[in-house]
Amino acid sequence: MNTIFYLFSYISFLVFLTGLFLFPIGDLRVHADPDESEVVTEDEEVTIPNELDEILSSLNLEYIEDNEGETKSIYEIFSDICATMLLSINNVIAMNQELINRDPKTGNYFFKGAAPPVISGSVANDVSLRTGTKLKLTALRLRNPRNKPDLWEEKALRTLEKDVTKEGVGELTKLKGKSVYRYMKPLYMEMECLMCHTYPEAMPPMIREYIRKNYPTDKSMGYKTGELRGGISVIISPTEEGNAYEHFADISATMLLSIRNVIAKNQELINRDPETGNYYFKGAVPAIVGRSIANDFGLMTGIELKQTALRVRNPLNKPDEWEEKALKEFEKNKTEKGFGELTEVDGESVYRYMKPLFMEMQCLMCHSHSEAMPPEVREFIERNYSTDESLGYKAGELRGGISVLIPIQDEFAFEFLSKE
Repeated sequence: MNTIFYLFSYISFLVFLTGLFLFPIGDLRVHADPDESEVVTEDEEVTIPNELDEILSSLNLEYIEDNEGETKSIYEIFSDICATMLLSINNVIAMNQELINRDPKTGNYFFKGAAPPVISGSVANDVSLRTGTKLKLTALRLRNPRNKPDLWEEKALRTLEKDVTKEGVGELTKLKGKSVYRYMKPLYMEMECLMCHTYPEAMPPMIREYIRKNYPTDKSMGYKTGELRGGISVIISPTEEGNAYEHFADISATMLLSIRNVIAKNQELINRDPETGNYYFKGAVPAIVGRSIANDFGLMTGIELKQTALRVRNPLNKPDEWEEKALKEFEKNKTEKGFGELTEVDGESVYRYMKPLFMEMQCLMCHSHSEAMPPEVREFIERNYSTDESLGYKAGELRGGISVLIPIQDEFAFEFLSKE
């Protein structure tokens, strides 16, 4: 019997009993301005029931991860999933800077400041408000002073700087006298990052001027590919209900939902040339950006994310039998909560989850009645989606859902968790 998953099953059983993985939902608020990024300090209060402090300190949540004897806790796995999603957002936004900044009609290039740290910072704030899990991009050499690391983060970054083989560092600790799990995932320089972080003389003049104007104390230049840029900090405040699989699935879906919201609210920034006033709809809409991020995230983690609906625009998003059943259940019961279960796909054990997706005001630009759409948007849809069924929505209606599939590699774990 596979020892790894036996122990993981035991841990998950403890999680079911103590209920450590459901967080309060907050109201939506997105900061598009990088200077409004949320900063976690040593003095910040983290709300957590006092009676859980004893439980957390007494639980041994480690299990054997590989043949070399490396151990990871359930918290570390969850933290890494959160950080990896933010990393995927960074990657996709970095690779699409040309699309965001270039006017395809005139060829005019205007750097709009919608860089990876700005977009992912907005997403991190949105996720924190929705789930209670705090995410933050930080570094030892800062561009934005608001991203300054606190004492724990600085220590973690220096540990990662000394040992480049580490995939992350984390621990159960105290923040303002309360038990939390803190984790830092390293963030390395890639080719597309150099446009904003190489030597000033090698930067495009427009970007160099933007940085000089907005970040006068910038210390984040002079990097080379492969160097440690900083890290993604995660703070988890455990509470009383839920189970590990459900929470992993819900936080993954929520992060995809957050990037959808941020992209929807920034359509004017993406499509408008501020110099000429020219508006060109580029198709960088929530569904397309979300699918790119889901693909990147899936390659990194093995977790499958899919945006789906009963009335689809893109045939690739058509629901399978399980997804269709979940969506119809949402239609009947009008719930804002997700639905998940242990099941099988093609003979393989998996955990499947669906989070409902509701129409918000910013979604109507692409999903209201045709005659109410901007002409550029209507033309783009007609040109690219001849069988579109996703028009005529109103704010608040169920649009579809975000489907999550987590592989379970050990049959014993599946049977054990099914019974519990």
